[in-house]
Amino acid sequence: MKICQMRTRTVFFPAALVLFLLNPLLQAQDTISRSSGNSGAAYLAENAFDGDESSRWISKKNEQTAWLLYDFHKSVSIEHIIINWENSSAKEFCIQSSENGEDWNTVYDEKNGNGGITSLHDLEFQGRFFRILSINKDPDLCYSIWDIEFPDPEPSKIIELRKREIEKKNKAKLKEITEQTAASCSGTSPRSGSRSHRRSQPQTWSQQQHQWRRSRHRARQRHTRRYRRCCCWTR
Repeated sequence: MKICQMRTRTVFFPAALVLFLLNPLLQAQDTISRSSGNSGAAYLAENAFDGDESSRWISKKNEQTAWLLYDFHKSVSIEHIIINWENSSAKEFCIQSSENGEDWNTVYDEKNGNGGITSLHDLEFQGRFFRILSINKDPDLCYSIWDIEFPDPEPSKIIELRKREIEKKNKAKLKEITEQTAASCSGTSPRSGSRSHRRSQPQTWSQQQHQWRRSRHRARQRHTRRYRRCCCWTR
């Protein structure tokens, strides 16, 4: 009775690739969005401006005042804002704008919010910085926002272009890490297939024998060609 054994190959992925895929902090981030705090790496401020309703921002607990900020890097005109609150919505909040990030102007003040999707029209304000400020009266609660939209052409175009830039950086970084992973799994460097690299590597006895046979075979071919030329000339 013959027993067949199957060979298995274990592939080890470097920690850099695993962390990049699982931890958004290592990916290219939208540094122009900030907040007073968040409840973890999966609930960052940029989640409220990425257009993805499956990701969200969550404020820290025990914060008396929670705020969420976006920097357009230039002064823009805003008339319409849509806020998609999660279940943990703020009853009291205000919308503010600023040109320098220090002096803030309140353009909308809500005292009895109902959560859900809050659509604010006819705001008509100008500013480089946008901020939503929530007043927390219960220290055990935190606020959460799925997404904030700016339907006006100018701010929406800026946010869309920045989203594409971040996606491009993430793809480039992922490609770099994937190439490093493939090289480490195969035990070679990305340029290990070059002729100069193969010459610099130490050869085993079988490789030396194979190279010697190839050189002898080429020498015989050269000798044969010379002999045939000589025979042709003598005729």
